[in-house]
Amino acid sequence: MKSLRENLIFLRKSKNLTQAKLAEALDIRRATLGSYEDGKAEPKLSTISKICKYFNYTYDEFLNKDLTKYSKEKKESPISGQKFKVLTIAVDSGNNELITYVPVKASAGYLEGYGDTEYLENLPTFNLPFPELSTFKTYRAFEIQGNSMLPIKPGSYIIGEYILDSKDIRNGDCYILLTQSEGIVYKRLKRQPDTPNKLTLKSDNKEYHPYDIELKDVIEVWKAIGNICFEIPIENEDSHSLSELSNMVNILQNEMKKIKGD
Repeated sequence: MKSLRENLIFLRKSKNLTQAKLAEALDIRRATLGSYEDGKAEPKLSTISKICKYFNYTYDEFLNKDLTKYSKEKKESPISGQKFKVLTIAVDSGNNELITYVPVKASAGYLEGYGDTEYLENLPTFNLPFPELSTFKTYRAFEIQGNSMLPIKPGSYIIGEYILDSKDIRNGDCYILLTQSEGIVYKRLKRQPDTPNKLTLKSDNKEYHPYDIELKDVIEVWKAIGNICFEIPIENEDSHSLSELSNMVNILQNEMKKIKGD
């Protein structure tokens, strides 16, 4: 996050904006913007979303890149990007962002109400005090079903980090997608330079074949960063340890050598 202050100043000056003009565009006080540029405070995720949208940068670019150099060297990606909407988020009494939970039974309704503030406010919310979760990012939890992503079991809860721009999708990583045609799906994603407007969805369960969807069919993208499962594996007393299996293989090999020798 060390680049945030410098990037904000650089972007404002690159547009020849005063603090007052930019603050007005972002719907915040000029003094608040000044505290961000002085390094005395850090903006909330909702404000960062407005900044990224206003200057047409991704979260990753704004928060992690040195834009004083990156902007000059920035080249057009061979894979086109699609900006996704800025989300409606839930906060607690201290204005700290909460994680919204989307259970399986609410999946169908989520497709219809993802942009409805009243609908989202009625979904359960919670907080996880884990260091892996950044205060600058938006997270949502989705309950998954089906066997297509085994060994992640049906009924597990996937924690997803919101992706604002399709160019931030990384080949081979797991994502939760909200699509117009299929609702909520959890898959590994792959993009091909020769088909920039499509996504290939791949299951970890080899019994399921990969398939393509149009990028324009995608409403939301959430990068899977963790999962919660409340099913504890049952001990199998008949199972063998790795060393036991290795010994058994050695014994069988020795027996085969004896048979061949005879």
